[in-house]
Amino acid sequence: MADPGSLSDIIDVTITLADAEVQRDGFSGVMLVSEHVINSPDRVITYTGKKADVLAAMIVDGFVAGDPAYVQARAVMSQRPSIATIKIGRKDAGDASWTEALDAIRVEDSDWYGLACDTRVKAEIIEIAEWCGSSGEGQFVLYVAQSKDTAVLTGDFGNVALELADDTTLERVALVWHDPETASEAAYARVVTANVAPFVLGNAQVLNVEVDGGVAQAFTFAATAGSRVGNVAELYAITDTWHLDVKVDGGATQVITFNTADFVAIGAATLAEVVTLVNADTTGLTAAPSGGFLLMTSDTKGTGSSIQVVNTSTAGLLTALGLTASTGTGTGDAVNIAATTVAEVVTKLAGLTDATASAGSGDELGMVVITNTSQKGEWGTLRVTGAVANDNLRFSRVLVKGVGTLEDYLDAALLGARLNADLDGIPPSGGQITWDNVVVREVYADDLTRVQSTTLRDQNVLTFELRTKTRTPGEIHDGRMINGDWIDARTTADWLRLRLVEDFKRGMDQITDAGQKIPYTDAGARTFIERVVKSRLILANQSGHTVLDLDPPNPAAIPAKSTGIIIPTLAQQSTANKAARRWGTVEIFAELQGALHAVVVHVTLFQ
Repeated sequence: MADPGSLSDIIDVTITLADAEVQRDGFSGVMLVSEHVINSPDRVITYTGKKADVLAAMIVDGFVAGDPAYVQARAVMSQRPSIATIKIGRKDAGDASWTEALDAIRVEDSDWYGLACDTRVKAEIIEIAEWCGSSGEGQFVLYVAQSKDTAVLTGDFGNVALELADDTTLERVALVWHDPETASEAAYARVVTANVAPFVLGNAQVLNVEVDGGVAQAFTFAATAGSRVGNVAELYAITDTWHLDVKVDGGATQVITFNTADFVAIGAATLAEVVTLVNADTTGLTAAPSGGFLLMTSDTKGTGSSIQVVNTSTAGLLTALGLTASTGTGTGDAVNIAATTVAEVVTKLAGLTDATASAGSGDELGMVVITNTSQKGEWGTLRVTGAVANDNLRFSRVLVKGVGTLEDYLDAALLGARLNADLDGIPPSGGQITWDNVVVREVYADDLTRVQSTTLRDQNVLTFELRTKTRTPGEIHDGRMINGDWIDARTTADWLRLRLVEDFKRGMDQITDAGQKIPYTDAGARTFIERVVKSRLILANQSGHTVLDLDPPNPAAIPAKSTGIIIPTLAQQSTANKAARRWGTVEIFAELQGALHAVVVHVTLFQ
């Protein structure tokens, strides 16, 4: 938004807010400032359109859902009606201060009024407020700051609200107290297996975990079986009643007896006959040919899988088959991959980045829990995929978000909810509106005690609470600047100043462009000034800004609450004014219309 001070050498309009309880105005145009890394040569990126289109355009430009700028934009554009244009300002990492960043932003783009910055740091809030300054010396902006400092909540000495209020020159800052993490009961995204351990998994089965929408982190479950293999090929010279003793997975000894009846010719036994006999006389293992040799493999896979050849009583048989009295042990991520425990799955997932796996408890006993550790709230997400592995574990395959949020940018949302007003319009479709009792969408309300609410408002700090169930998600109270002025009084003052400058400049331009001039006379200059001022005050009244009074005020009542217009005559102009062709000083005393914020009712009942 153009600063009317830029034309002060031609039209110099100053506005003073006198003591009076009044209401609001609002200019569309919101600047949202954060330290982002979008590769753009510009300090400011402007977006125009509907909410969905704006957010989609930001994604195309490289912003990520959950970036401060993105969340700020969503907060602004979620209000109804939605403002048409937002501006995303960048604070560079190399900026020495917020002042440096805001100066650079203002130089590049000054066409905005509302300001919200991604900082909750006391010193930085004060710095930004000082940059905004006063109505006379500062920037032509309205800064809404936000804090969740408990010192503000309890009214402790030296908190940011009190320090801002102590500086009487700061006329352009409103402070809202808001703790989104507590208000939203923010929690991390988490997924839990639907199946209960033991889990039936298999070798080479893959589980994919996507954290915060990132690349899938793959975890491959591995397991091999214990085995023993001979090194002698058929035919085998075996003697009747020889026996082979084995243990499977550390269990009891199983005796395999070689009898003549089991072979066509026991002294020239074939590999197939030996395989058949071993499979018939054992449980838990499988015998099979392998490269022409006898292979015995445990039916389980994992570190608990083993085949132990234990007997030496018939050493001739071991020699014949090419076996030794030894143990072959399996490997893998579980003792038994087909009966994987919770602890084994948790250990396998220990390498997760920005997430952690743990054993469930209570109603989740026997289950595996994966929890996002990067950030609480909706921007922390998990998605688990993997075909057979997840078929057996049964994590949810849909994108799971965290609960609540760490930051929902109430400050930006409030600007979006109030600066959407058409201050030049006529009620009820336009005109001045109040900043009190405002419902702000898509933001979590704070659960404040009555004492806390009173403490905050006593410091002129805005609160956001759910006072009645019909006003969800919550409403703003009381609508004051940190210096105690009503916010709508501040915006009305800014509106009137800007419009008067525009009116005078437009009128002077029209006369000049018509090849004429405004005579420096009562009939010329004074009449021109009177026409411009009265026209604007009529419009200000129609739009709900000020009470209409076009008559000169009572000189005896000034500077009390007297209204009207004083336009000095030519005879009252100083020599300096005449030399400079300047007419001064026009004085306008106007009463703000205000708005009803509270009602006091006294009822007496008789019996």
